[in-house]
Amino acid sequence: MANRLRIRPIDARKSLNLGLLLLASLTSSALQAESISDRLIVLDPDGRHYVAQQWLATSANPVVATLPAERVTQETRFAGPDWQAFASIHEQNPDQLSLSSGSVMTRYQHRYEQGLSEPYPGVFELNTALEQLDIRFTEAEEVQWSLTWILPGNVSLLKLDADASLQPSTSEQVPQTPSGDWQTRGQVVTYRQTGGQLPALRLRFSLSPFESLVTEPCSPGSTSDERCSPDIDDDGVPDSRDLCLPPTSEVLALRPTPALAIPVPSASVLKDRADELGCANEDPVRLTGVRFASRQSYLDVASREVLERVARALQKMPESVFEIRSHTDNAGRVDINQRDSRERAEAVRYYLQLLGVEPAQLKARGMGESAPAYDNTLAAGRRANRRVELHRLK
Repeated sequence: MANRLRIRPIDARKSLNLGLLLLASLTSSALQAESISDRLIVLDPDGRHYVAQQWLATSANPVVATLPAERVTQETRFAGPDWQAFASIHEQNPDQLSLSSGSVMTRYQHRYEQGLSEPYPGVFELNTALEQLDIRFTEAEEVQWSLTWILPGNVSLLKLDADASLQPSTSEQVPQTPSGDWQTRGQVVTYRQTGGQLPALRLRFSLSPFESLVTEPCSPGSTSDERCSPDIDDDGVPDSRDLCLPPTSEVLALRPTPALAIPVPSASVLKDRADELGCANEDPVRLTGVRFASRQSYLDVASREVLERVARALQKMPESVFEIRSHTDNAGRVDINQRDSRERAEAVRYYLQLLGVEPAQLKARGMGESAPAYDNTLAAGRRANRRVELHRLK
């Protein structure tokens, strides 16, 4: 049987406590320089309802996004020097987000309508040309786009497609030759593109209350399937759930590179065998692929990919309990560092829960600047101290 992330069924029509999964602590400026649109959709088991979270960030590239009229908004937050002005504009026109600097996150409940069809009994096709947000940046060629679906466990993905010719025509001349690609990792599907306007994306899937009994052959890139996943460090733990891959691996390594900074002396001793996490009984395991922008707790696409691997590992250890600890360096106010670290640890915990890790397995603690692992007098040490760790409690 193929090994997949066990996605916990979520009813997107109800108030979603796990909606805090990517809660952005949006109290300062946006990510530097780029124009970014990052959209996350948590699909309901009925294949139609969903919770969406849209994040926009820009430094000097004005953007306007038109939101679905019948949505149920859960939260909207602006950040940046002019956040109050943009928030005031949004209050006057709640169906639109306007931004020329900083960032904004909005989360809401909605459902697919005309864009979702059933070409065959039990087989559904989603065409985003009829459903996706209308997001317009002034300079489209500068935009980093990402669109992610988290599919429930009863959804089987059949086909993915991107077709710029199906994009509705507009009066604006927008480049339609984007460079985009799909990534599938278990029940998580992501489309990324640099520049241009998003093309029409099509997902074909089936709904079933039962897991398929047919074992499909491995396909290129299907590394989230444990049968297909390589074991690059030959430690007996598939790379799809190995948290201590070597730094030279093509898979994003979670272990920090040595000599990054001067370590603070530690009493921990490594043992020379791999545990269930693929590590040499290391405690803690540093999740160096999980990174946050200054003053934010938003999990970007790269960080979410790392946590998908963490979720697969923890699901193999249902009796174990772990604590996520988030650390900062010693720059800035102590109370703000403490708050940021707490919100980041909670964001990681909520996302792992969404991916199917049992709530009883996870605790979260913000450590602020109280436990440096590297020398804060060095710039490299301060960078290394801004870290997220996984501690095994039992």
